[in-house]
Amino acid sequence: MTMPLRRFVRISRCAPLRLCCVVFSCLRACASPCDDLDFAWCCYTDSAAVRADCFSGQKTFERCCETNTLPTGPMTAQELAGLADLLNPLKAVAAHTRPSHATNTPGRSGRPAASAFALRMLHQTAQLLEPSINSTTSRPGEDEDWLPVFFQARFFFLGYFLASEALGSRFPQAVRRPMLDAEDRVWALFTRFFRKNVGLVDFCRCMEAGEFYSKVSDQLRQSGIGSRNIYRMFNGSAGEHMLVRQQLCRQTPIEQFWLHSSLSLIFTTGCMSGDIGIAIQLLEGCLVEQDMQRFLLLLDSIFAFAIVAAECHDSQFWPFRVRDAPAEMARILWHLAQRSGPSAPLKRPLLQRLAWSPRAHAKPPLPWHAPCGPHELGRVRVLSPGVEEGVAAAEHGPFCTEIGRFWLRLHTLPATQAEEKVLAVIPVTYADWANPWHHLHWWIPSILHLKVDLQLDAELTDVALVFPHEEANWGQAVAAKASFARRSEPSAWSFLQHAWPRQVTSYRSWSPQGLHGDVLAWLSSRPPRPLLDYHGQ
Repeated sequence: MTMPLRRFVRISRCAPLRLCCVVFSCLRACASPCDDLDFAWCCYTDSAAVRADCFSGQKTFERCCETNTLPTGPMTAQELAGLADLLNPLKAVAAHTRPSHATNTPGRSGRPAASAFALRMLHQTAQLLEPSINSTTSRPGEDEDWLPVFFQARFFFLGYFLASEALGSRFPQAVRRPMLDAEDRVWALFTRFFRKNVGLVDFCRCMEAGEFYSKVSDQLRQSGIGSRNIYRMFNGSAGEHMLVRQQLCRQTPIEQFWLHSSLSLIFTTGCMSGDIGIAIQLLEGCLVEQDMQRFLLLLDSIFAFAIVAAECHDSQFWPFRVRDAPAEMARILWHLAQRSGPSAPLKRPLLQRLAWSPRAHAKPPLPWHAPCGPHELGRVRVLSPGVEEGVAAAEHGPFCTEIGRFWLRLHTLPATQAEEKVLAVIPVTYADWANPWHHLHWWIPSILHLKVDLQLDAELTDVALVFPHEEANWGQAVAAKASFARRSEPSAWSFLQHAWPRQVTSYRSWSPQGLHGDVLAWLSSRPPRPLLDYHGQ
């Protein structure tokens, strides 16, 4: 379900030309002399020199910097996002219980109804996702049948956040914890939904253009996004304003903001969290430039991106959480719906209410690496693929490395009798490159887990090595043209290989006297071998 924003933004700046004042293409249709004006540069300054450069002839501060008008009220919010089915029940609850004008939250007697509405939204989201997850006929990347399901499930998930916003901190304590647990289950369902329909993919690899994405993270903090300094972006002389206005919101083609266009990132991106960070910067740039159509379209896209990034987002590296996206969207929509009057001027008090300023959440996020392992299989016999009829390969993982997350396909059967030995399967990224920085990423975790945590005897431990796909080229994948429903890289690239890569032509670093010799001798009294050598054991 896309959001019909075309009729939303009424721009009073066109009024002097008396040609149009309602449709979103107003500035273009009116042929305003201010079309090429750098709004954020010219309209937030007190510098006489800047104003002299910006305004001459038909361009005047009064005409070009006149405050836009934003429609508000319940009908506007419904038109804004097609949210009548969500907002009307909440309106009824709020009206029946006489909401506090100070907090825009329902009174005590309305809490059960709003709580029930929130739980119903979570239930409906789960009901939409589960049939696709449990389907035995769908194949990842084969069709686009899952996209309508995703749009509709996202719609109901937003309804839950709208109900949460309507109640604010007034959820009954008896409901709060079960509701947050139910929310976590829905996030997990979305992850399983994408794995089922797109495949096992690391959306947060961030290996390509790593320095660029690190800079994005720094700029988010420098521009005050997610902190109290966020409001300094409306001060033309502040550094935060300078960073935000560099996003050039109005110069970005409007077509790139539509949800179907921005969703193409799902099928090519290698760093969804970084793309969310870029989008948040652009979002605040649109707010500073008072381009509310682009602002609201982008807010919708960020919500979609957050669902995709949920399973791998690192909220310590990035100054935002995936939950912030739907919570901020709901906060803004609910605020607009609750305002009285048909419109409101986009002056600083309202702009500050619309700025990205997520509240703290009751539950701390899990570390991004929590699912990384170790993964223990118990007593098993490792089979060669295709040896045993009817034995399907299980997909274990993710295994986290310095170049992203991978999974391992393994055919196993329970072993009734097994040797008192442990097979430690270790992913190695650059087996042909004696680069200590890369290999530290498996040296340290292996020593910590096998020798410190488990205290395994080297005589009773074997080491099996697995490797990324030898043909994987992540730079090629992120540069590929997007194709809906199909990722740009082959699914095989997500799985670790059991045999030495072809690129390994010398095994010197794997000898007892080689680069890895001391570490491997500590782990096992026997030389390491590729997992392929252990098939049948």
